[in-house]
Amino acid sequence: MTAVIQITQASCRSIQTEVMQALCYHELMSWTIEQRWNDVLFVNWKVPASDLQDQVPFPLDLHEGHAVLSLIPFFMDRIRFRGLPHIPVGSSLWEINLRTYVKVNGVPGIYFFTLETPHRFANWIARTFFNLPYRHATVNAEATGSEYLISAQGHDARGEPYGLKIQATSENEIHSSDFQRWVTERYHLFLLKDGVTVRGDVSHEPWRVRSAKVKSMDGGISITPSLCPIEKLAPCFLAEPIRVRFEPFVRCP
Repeated sequence: MTAVIQITQASCRSIQTEVMQALCYHELMSWTIEQRWNDVLFVNWKVPASDLQDQVPFPLDLHEGHAVLSLIPFFMDRIRFRGLPHIPVGSSLWEINLRTYVKVNGVPGIYFFTLETPHRFANWIARTFFNLPYRHATVNAEATGSEYLISAQGHDARGEPYGLKIQATSENEIHSSDFQRWVTERYHLFLLKDGVTVRGDVSHEPWRVRSAKVKSMDGGISITPSLCPIEKLAPCFLAEPIRVRFEPFVRCP
């Protein structure tokens, strides 16, 4: 009996993605800092590109014709520089970041509007060594089993106060989809420094996520209240812990 195995284009892309993820993780030899990310909640919206492009210095990467915004709270720990033990101060903290997705010279990546944490020393490290727009905020969170609750208070880039509170639940089984992979499997960060485009590379093993449902959301950070009502959420998900390594930023050609 002859078995005929049909491999679709979608499955080929999935296999190729998994292989590239594994290679990326093991081949990134010049990393400088390592972290573990826990309880990573991806709260996603699809928005018209025309509503967002003017606020982003790079061309947006679109999913099915829409720009995507992600508000991502998570708990970071086991922070260390290469060759050194874990940092004794500020090596575990909650973070909330707001990001969108861009494509620079054909390379897909991430652009951060803001990253909020309660640890001033960790913020200094991120701003000093990685040129990222970190800001100080008060962040409180509880993540137990399938229940997730996080709140934050701080000031936006204009100095205006903000408040945010999110309650979510997650399913038990691992979930995978084209949209989930499009959002999570990003290995480059882009930003402008003194008018020059710079890129930071990251490496990690493939994400393992579960579907999540946002039960309530009050307030927001930066542009989220106006563009992102809870009624227009895209699929959301909660990730299992993952180890992430960062290379120094380099100038793009």
